[in-house]
Amino acid sequence: MKKVCVTGALGFAGFHLCNELLEQGIEVIGIDEHDEKRALEQEEMELRIGRNALFHLFKTAIEYLEKDKWKDIDVCFHMTPLESTALEDEKRILNLLMNNLSHRCTFIYPIYTAINDQPKLFDIEAEIKPYMRLISAYQIVELPNLYGPWHCEGLLDVDESSLYIKDAVKGLVLAAKSSKKNEVIYLPTYYELNQKVIYQTENRSSAAIEKAEEIGYMPEVEIETGVAKCKEHMKQWQKQLDLLKGSD
Repeated sequence: MKKVCVTGALGFAGFHLCNELLEQGIEVIGIDEHDEKRALEQEEMELRIGRNALFHLFKTAIEYLEKDKWKDIDVCFHMTPLESTALEDEKRILNLLMNNLSHRCTFIYPIYTAINDQPKLFDIEAEIKPYMRLISAYQIVELPNLYGPWHCEGLLDVDESSLYIKDAVKGLVLAAKSSKKNEVIYLPTYYELNQKVIYQTENRSSAAIEKAEEIGYMPEVEIETGVAKCKEHMKQWQKQLDLLKGSD
């Protein structure tokens, strides 16, 4: 895996994934549209990634990205959360992606199960699998409730069924590198993996843990550590916002 694309690159999960990939020396084509409501956050995320020769950010919709930018991409991480109300639009985006990506590309499709209006896993599989036939391999990665810097709301609700974002993106990269393809993988939380217990059982079983372990996935961040990192992030970010307000 030498060159990847990340849609939703300046979103919560997309940003952390880009950082993880860059730390591993992987070239990243980041795609995300400007969001006026999150303009300050997006600007700060760009600054934190910094000047990196391996990172190329395109602030545009997927359909407007120039054809040559898709060249030689090994893996595509489609990080934009799918909402049930936008399923038809998602099919359009998937069609665009599949027509632009090489048939040798591996497609990573995260499912954010904690999003209230996220369609059920079975429905998503049935809807998106027809598009996957256009490429060599895919992995559908089911994620539990995620938390971490840039998504620290509801810290009181963080519990043993929550996964710290750094562990989540490491799992996504492992799924992309795995020799096993065309599967659904669930990334269990720190406590689920260590206690061999799945907290939300609707679409999962003990086999889900086994699949995660097979790709080398091992979450490391316990709740206390993760929450502390979130609090420190919120403290520092608020300081920056206060400075910006003071300079107006």
